Amino acid sequence: MRFFHVSLLALMCVGVFSSCSDDEANAPQTATVSGVVRSTGGKALADANVSVERHSDGRELGRTRTDGTGVFVLRDLPLVLMDLRIEATGFEPLVFESMDPVNAAESMQDLSISLTAVNDSVCCNGVLTVTVKDQNGSPVPSAVVRLWKSGNMLQKMFTDASGVAVVTNLCQGEYGVDVTKDGLTEREFTFAINEYCDPYSKTIEMEFLACCSGVFTLVVRDAQNNPVTGAKVQVRKGSKELEAPITNSSGRIVVDGLCAGEYNYRVSKEGYKVVEGPFAIDTNCTPVTKEAMLEITPQVCCSGVLTVIVRDPQNQPVTGALVRLWKNGSKIRQVLTNASGLAVFDSLCAAVYAVDVLKDGWTDREFSFSINESCDPVTKEVTMEQKGCCSGVLTLVVRDAQNNPVAGAKVQVRKGSKELEAPITDANGRIVVDGLCEGEYNYRISKEGYKVLEGVFAINNNCDPYNKTIELFP
Repeated sequence: MRFFHVSLLALMCVGVFSSCSDDEANAPQTATVSGVVRSTGGKALADANVSVERHSDGRELGRTRTDGTGVFVLRDLPLVLMDLRIEATGFEPLVFESMDPVNAAESMQDLSISLTAVNDSVCCNGVLTVTVKDQNGSPVPSAVVRLWKSGNMLQKMFTDASGVAVVTNLCQGEYGVDVTKDGLTEREFTFAINEYCDPYSKTIEMEFLACCSGVFTLVVRDAQNNPVTGAKVQVRKGSKELEAPITNSSGRIVVDGLCAGEYNYRVSKEGYKVVEGPFAIDTNCTPVTKEAMLEITPQVCCSGVLTVIVRDPQNQPVTGALVRLWKNGSKIRQVLTNASGLAVFDSLCAAVYAVDVLKDGWTDREFSFSINESCDPVTKEVTMEQKGCCSGVLTLVVRDAQNNPVAGAKVQVRKGSKELEAPITDANGRIVVDGLCEGEYNYRISKEGYKVLEGVFAINNNCDPYNKTIELFP
């Protein structure tokens, strides 16, 4: 997650199994999700609510409760991308996204879920209301709203027909939110529930991407310029597969309805080298046509698998780290580590690759590896360390030329170009932003009737508080 740094141990215990008859073509396939839920102290949590929802639309697929030993089992689930939600009274909830029982069952087994107890001394009746509108002021329904705390996803919901999503029973503390919907710009913000658990409301404006009528045409030929029929073309945005058409007798595929942005494709057929490449849909959604040449190389395998295991110095998994796979200087895929700290890349051809592993507040890591001519699997373990500290506090006092406090000024606190918070000065002209990690930041202060003022500051490796008085001029 982009907002906070992991301070909770959040590991899930999920076993996913596919069941089908000998005749897989006719028999239905189902999945089973099972696990055990404990507190961070290791105590089994009985009667915890466990639910599985369809990832794409939040529709509930199954629900159960843990038994006296914290164990749960959900059977006969469809083989679709799903989210697992765990809730227990007195504990912070957890959501694990994009569980894939078809392609990544191995990464979901032999794990455990640890929930963090809520501090009894703080209030836990806070309410967050997010209203999502487009640039015309119309509500945006079915936008995905994710709530994060300390690097863990606590809630995932969809806006209703009025563009509203509401989260209740929030405890005092700092949170992050991201809001996404295909065809619209992504948005994110941070907020805090104060010691009185006063309700917090936020209105988000999402803009339509320039267009979503782009058409991509790919013609696949062999070295003799003959069309290659029956080749699989995976069209992807980042690591997310959008479509996977098969070339026709002319070696051609067409994918339409693409929004402005960057994409990539992967062409594969048995007996040929795999070909990958990028393409982009411009802001006018101008059609894109490309040709790809496949070379016959029966000796080259493309079944390699890379498994990356990301842990901290205490050997605990690091969840939500971004693992990027590179080849010949181009990024070809990326994936977030799951609750076990695992990221898996399959269908890799024999070649040399590079990987970098990133997460806000943690040291970056990178390495290179090769898939050999036999496509033997490769496993790499990476240790990431949290940066020096994340308890820095910025205090700014804004005054005018007569040394009077300036109330109601907006202070945008940023790391690079990314806005972290935008508090408003109080009656004393003061704002406080806490939870800052070691590093360099900048701020921008604005109020009607005054000149905009910008500046920089840094949180040192001891996270010493940073205090400054700023003078605004008319």
